[in-house]
Amino acid sequence: MKIIFDARPVKRRMHGIARFAVETLKAISKLDSKNEWTVIALEEGKENLPSLPENFEILFVNLPPYNPLEHVLIPYFLRKKTYDIYFPFL
Repeated sequence: MKIIFDARPVKRRMHGIARFAVETLKAISKLDSKNEWTVIALEEGKENLPSLPENFEILFVNLPPYNPLEHVLIPYFLRKKTYDIYFPFL
C-alpha cells in the first residue's frame, strides 16, 4: 500500500500534536517495512523528524497546517502519485 502521513504540525518548537506525530512516525517506521510511506512535512521541522527507513519518503511542502489553502494544495501535491490511505495529523 501507499500511505501519506501528514506531519506538517512538526515544527522547530514541539507541542503536543507534533510530539505525538513524531512518536507515531517512529513507531510505524519500526513496525512497517513493506508499505510505501510518504511523509508530508515542513522544512522548518526537519530537525525534529526521526530518521526513517528506505520505504519512507519525505515530501517538504511550504504549507503550514490550519491554512485555508491546504484544502486545495494538499490534493494538488497528492495528485502526483496514487495513494491508498491519507493519514492526517491535524
